Amino acid sequence: EDSIVMDVAFDTIRLLFTGDISQTIEKLLIEQGALSTTTDVLKVAHHGSADSTSPEFLESINPLNAVISVGTNAYGHPSEDVINRLVDSGANVFRTDLDGYVTFNFVEGTNDEDECILFLPLIMNGSSNPSFN
Repeated sequence: EDSIVMDVAFDTIRLLFTGDISQTIEKLLIEQGALSTTTDVLKVAHHGSADSTSPEFLESINPLNAVISVGTNAYGHPSEDVINRLVDSGANVFRTDLDGYVTFNFVEGTNDEDECILFLPLIMNGSSNPSFN
């Protein structure tokens, strides 16, 4: 519950990094109006643990993309319930254990100065090499 939550704005792009927060903190953030109403990329809390990423939270932030940072673990992360909630919310779901490095390119305008690259290696199984095109 003592995680840093960052709702980052880059021009029109919104990124939400949730640390290891639970549904209790999600509810508090919703009640305080502390979150954007549309999130381009959600870094899913606590490796997709069942006690985070509530339906109310997802309805509040409307994530377009969700990244679950996870590797082999004894805890059963990510939870199937969380994956189902993300899919039901309409988010594109990416998992570092299955997809390796996850990269998002956001381009606003026509020149390289308007490009933002979000690179999320986070936690993976095996080895993957990033590719920058």
